[in-house]
Amino acid sequence: MKYGFVKAAAATPKIRVADCNYNANQIIDFVSEACNNGAKIVVFPELCVTGYTCSDLFLQTALLKSAENAVRKVQESSKSLDTVIVIGAPIAVMQSLYNCAVVIYKGEILGIVPKVNIPNYGEFYEVRHFASGKDVSVYIDYADSENILLSPYQIFECADMPDFKFGIEICEDLWVASSPSVELALNGATVICNLSSSDDLIGKAQYRHELVRMQSGKFDLEDFLSTMKQIKKLGPLENLLKLIPGAKKMGLNNVKIDPKDMAHIEAIVLSMTPKERRNPEIIKASRKTRIAKGSGRSVQEVNKLLQQFDQMKKMMKQMTNGNFKMPF
Repeated sequence: MKYGFVKAAAATPKIRVADCNYNANQIIDFVSEACNNGAKIVVFPELCVTGYTCSDLFLQTALLKSAENAVRKVQESSKSLDTVIVIGAPIAVMQSLYNCAVVIYKGEILGIVPKVNIPNYGEFYEVRHFASGKDVSVYIDYADSENILLSPYQIFECADMPDFKFGIEICEDLWVASSPSVELALNGATVICNLSSSDDLIGKAQYRHELVRMQSGKFDLEDFLSTMKQIKKLGPLENLLKLIPGAKKMGLNNVKIDPKDMAHIEAIVLSMTPKERRNPEIIKASRKTRIAKGSGRSVQEVNKLLQQFDQMKKMMKQMTNGNFKMPF
């Protein structure tokens, strides 16, 4: 760690579904590259050892054994490396199967973190295969390590860099109201690793990016503009807002947005300074007047946009609470 910073890497290897040996080789190559570039931790996607879309193959012992052998291979390759590796794998314990993050360092498995919140909506049907790890705390033998703690909410601390403390959550865990990352941060974690994967759907990458920013408290007017463009592709925004539980109480059922207004919205947002886009709460009367003149719109339209932004944040909060899911 230098000046309070540690170099981290996020890796997304090209994998083959259910070909665990091939996937292990891809992971090892990426780990080597990350290590050569000075990364002290490299995080891979959820279920990267098997592939996320194995479906009912997850229930086959052959796949689970192959995944364990692949983890063992990655573990063996890490013995001489000074980089923490976090990979995703399905792990069976007793009669349950867990979607897990495996933490590896210098040939040892430091711990295993199961996914807590299991999605079961839209294109996701993980409940069919995986159990929640919320209340799990058990020591297991896995790959080439013995007596490994499998439990959520673990914090891993570096002995040589005591300020480097990281916790782990997996995909859906980020979107819920009381995400593990909140508890991890409150208990001293300075880095949160989120392993994530999903089925491939058009528009999801941007949607995921904006949800992460919302969860981290960084959703701003530039994200708002981008989100509006994404949602526009799905139809009238007011129709989508009506789907949110409690929309009427929040006044969202009366929101009207003309598709022709998109150009006006963009002009208004682009007439703001970067600081204003990042911190819309500072936009008071004099700033509104300047923005209105710069965009060729009225102050009333600027006010309307700011109100729509607040409504969008309410909608995003509903999504992260798990009460509403976008249809893509």
